[in-house]
Amino acid sequence: ACWAIAELAAHDVDAALDLTSADAVLTIVAAAVDGNADGKQNACYALQVLMSKHGSVADVVAAHDGVALLLGIVRRGSLTARGVACWALFELVRCIPAAGADVVAAGGVEALLAVAREGCPLGRQNASAALRVVMAQHTAAAADVAAAGGVAALLDVAAGGSPDARSQAAWALAELMPHASDAVADVAGAGGAATLLAIARDGAREGRQNACLALRVLMERDAESAAVVAAADGVATLLDVITTGSTGASGGACWTLAALMSRHPPSAADATARGAVPALLTAAASTDDV
Repeated sequence: ACWAIAELAAHDVDAALDLTSADAVLTIVAAAVDGNADGKQNACYALQVLMSKHGSVADVVAAHDGVALLLGIVRRGSLTARGVACWALFELVRCIPAAGADVVAAGGVEALLAVAREGCPLGRQNASAALRVVMAQHTAAAADVAAAGGVAALLDVAAGGSPDARSQAAWALAELMPHASDAVADVAGAGGAATLLAIARDGAREGRQNACLALRVLMERDAESAAVVAAADGVATLLDVITTGSTGASGGACWTLAALMSRHPPSAADATARGAVPALLTAAASTDDV
């Protein structure tokens, strides 16, 4: 039934609104608590869909120990249920910023990293996204992520996950590095620049944008990484994103190219030789994020 509820809410606006009542939400919460393996998975899916459409649902979930409930499934559910619970947890923290601190206090960082390391493809994607939003809403969580081996886990997803998982891992790394003092050195030391450049070259649409963001954050804090990016044909990669990427990716790549030239000035001549002037003028005329 919860799977049908999720699909109904996802595809019918009126049904989604009808399902926002406290009684309806608590019925789904009860299924997540008491259901069998499939029932828990489908209840998490229904909660995720409803919270994504109506923030008031997250208030009800949070008020009934939603963080503890979802983390319990993240830890002990079936492989697929763990991934779906990460997705629901992402929506809960997105809607209720204070829930980020609750996730950390309940040991949620370690639980999410476990799914990022060993979950199913969708689970690795959702765990990376959940870690990112927890750090965004509760910046102190970044230190916990770094201390628990988060850099290695996220770089592993960025290198070998599905296209969407690689994108989410890159975004999580971009969120991690500004708030954890050791994370920049860990990313640089583990070859993170090359991993992120690979996503910028051949990643999914949003992946290219997120990889450019993470590269910019890395180079702004570590000049040696800028030299690594330059030596790995980073100028050509960034110009390709500027000229062929989505509007968001193109604008982000402009920022990243600027950071590269600032931290590694010889890259400017390389950029000029590769046609940066017309590429940047075209981007300036067609994007707001320049």
